[in-house]
Amino acid sequence: MLDDKIFYKCIGFQSNKKFNKPIFFFHTPKCAGTTFVVLLSHLFKTTHRLWGPLFKNNDKGGITGYNNYLKNKILINSSNLQFLYGHVPFEIFNELKKNYLFITIIRDPIQRCISHYRWGINRGYFSINDSIENLFTQNKLPKNVISNQFSGIGLTNPDSEESIKLSFYNLKNNIDLLFDVEDTFKLLNHIISLYELPNLFFQNHQVNYNKITITKKNINIITKHNE
Repeated sequence: MLDDKIFYKCIGFQSNKKFNKPIFFFHTPKCAGTTFVVLLSHLFKTTHRLWGPLFKNNDKGGITGYNNYLKNKILINSSNLQFLYGHVPFEIFNELKKNYLFITIIRDPIQRCISHYRWGINRGYFSINDSIENLFTQNKLPKNVISNQFSGIGLTNPDSEESIKLSFYNLKNNIDLLFDVEDTFKLLNHIISLYELPNLFFQNHQVNYNKITITKKNINIITKHNE
């Protein structure tokens, strides 16, 4: 790690275990996934991104990542991909079954949502002057993202007690490699080792250097919507 955390190097480590199984990456918004997928997309020869948001929302509109998969399912499944990824809910797991090595990166839900809020302001999707309560109500700022993404019922029954239990179960039992956002580079080293990929020297992507001060009141609202 050099130059005040601007540049990073991943060189793998010794491992007797090797994989040739393709990777599926559940990209959770604002969990360092962009840096991760950009790097792996350059290392693997055949990759595909499922474009679209995690759930229907008012930020970008258009087809979701999951519907993108369903629409192009036959082509995607016959493309002999090495790396498939996108902002998709766990419902896709039943479509793909065990054909992939399933991996993801998650973080503390409150910190994830704060990062999402700052990102939305920096991107101009909304303003710091907008009511943060209204942003949740209008679904411009999604709530309970991690539990809804990994419950497997996020499309039909989001924000429920059942979704919390199911997301814990799926993350524990159906995700092959689960890493905290603070250990993203350890995951990269792990993938480099398991797949015998080249070493990496890189910069982070989508880092918000324009830090936005969030009031205690708004943090309480964010916490309420990620309970």
